[in-house]
Amino acid sequence: MGKYLRKFSGTLAALVIFAILLGGVLYYDSQKKAAEAPPAEKVFPGVKPGDVQAIKIVYPGEKLSLEKADGEWYVVHDGKRHEADSEIVRDIVNDLTEMAADRVVSTDEADLDEFGFVESKREFTMVTNEFDYPVIIGDRSPVGSGIYIYDLGEGRVILVKDHYLWGILNGSAEGFRDRAVTGFDRDAVDRIVVRAGAFSVELRKEGGLWVQSGAESPRPVDQKRVDEILNSFTSLRASEFVADEPGDLSAYGLDEPVAEAGFFGEGVSETVFFGKRMDEDNFYVMTSGGEAVYAVPKEHFGILPKNLDQVAVLKPPR
Repeated sequence: MGKYLRKFSGTLAALVIFAILLGGVLYYDSQKKAAEAPPAEKVFPGVKPGDVQAIKIVYPGEKLSLEKADGEWYVVHDGKRHEADSEIVRDIVNDLTEMAADRVVSTDEADLDEFGFVESKREFTMVTNEFDYPVIIGDRSPVGSGIYIYDLGEGRVILVKDHYLWGILNGSAEGFRDRAVTGFDRDAVDRIVVRAGAFSVELRKEGGLWVQSGAESPRPVDQKRVDEILNSFTSLRASEFVADEPGDLSAYGLDEPVAEAGFFGEGVSETVFFGKRMDEDNFYVMTSGGEAVYAVPKEHFGILPKNLDQVAVLKPPR
């Protein structure tokens, strides 16, 4: 019996070693085939991000275009042009020029309804200086994370990964706009003027430190608080675009602003005016640089000092 067990254990060990070797061979073979496999075909071969001059997009009930002019991107919608969020547009351009075909599904026009193209209300055209590349977006694949597109130029139905189209599918005229309300360089600011209700204070930068200006008995200034104010207003972004041409400012409380913050220095002159609350979380604002009304989070109003104790300290900074 012991002899039988010893023989069996030897056979079992040999089988285990064989299985390990076989697994290694199969893995090596699979890796070799993957390395030798040709790269997936791009939907727009030869088109580079710098070649793209515009992207025309059609949504249900809405048409817009992203257009490049003098190196800057703009959103054009309802006859108006606004600065676009360059990061969002850059991501979309990169995704489209890198978009690879999982497979060509069909080249038969009779099959278009099967993939959702006949009823589709979503399409885009990528525009370069040489060609236009029109595409209809169809249904999602019932299996996996793919989506069908119809390449009108080549007359073919292609299955692509949906992440290539995420920026277009989740975009809108407002969503593509640049939400920056202010655009000044904080390092160039050497004077700040704040007014909140009946309180006002002017701060100047002298010798690298912020000091109270224009007061008979100036108090030392909380340097950290000033940094917080600068950080808040150099990154001021709209939570909502309220009105590009507001007309009557009293509707927003901006005919008589409740507070304002002005930033001045070499090449800098910008003031943000606060109106009334839009809702529990936002205030109406506008800037000295334009007439548009935005909504911004209430935290930006909250950072403004409402009395001298909120920006002054007992001892001067070292």
